Amino acid sequence: MKKVWDRASKDTEGLNQYFKTHKKDFAWKEPHVKGIFIHAANDSVAEVVKTRAKELNPQILSDSIRKEFKGKVVIENILISKGGNPMVDHVAFGGPKVESSLANYPVYFMLNARILNEPEEMSDVKGLVTSAYQNEFQDAWEQELRRKYKVKVDEKVLKSVKRK
Repeated sequence: MKKVWDRASKDTEGLNQYFKTHKKDFAWKEPHVKGIFIHAANDSVAEVVKTRAKELNPQILSDSIRKEFKGKVVIENILISKGGNPMVDHVAFGGPKVESSLANYPVYFMLNARILNEPEEMSDVKGLVTSAYQNEFQDAWEQELRRKYKVKVDEKVLKSVKRK
């Protein structure tokens, strides 16, 4: 089994290629939103964060905001389906307004929100891709074993097992 599971989970390049080739297989039934969800201590902090975010490189946005506004914001990089979180539904999908789940951070909003109907990159569905990739390896391995080792059924033994 190591031949299958270890190989598939460690083959990053192969996983990425498998994802690109089979991307449509991983489409979602519900739209998802991907972005940075921020809880802020108050409206003033939220406005400063939004302004500051425009100046920052998207690659380092979360870490920079987290460091610069430590104790004033809570940041989560999210990928969640519609219906998965009432606050996210309000911000991203126009759902009803709800209270923040964090009492000390009553203001919430999103940065770089994107509505997706299918994953953007392999990491969005890594577990599913890894599992499908492993299944492909396992199928190939089983085929190889079947070709290499012919199965013979001892009818006498089979009948004795069936009786019990």
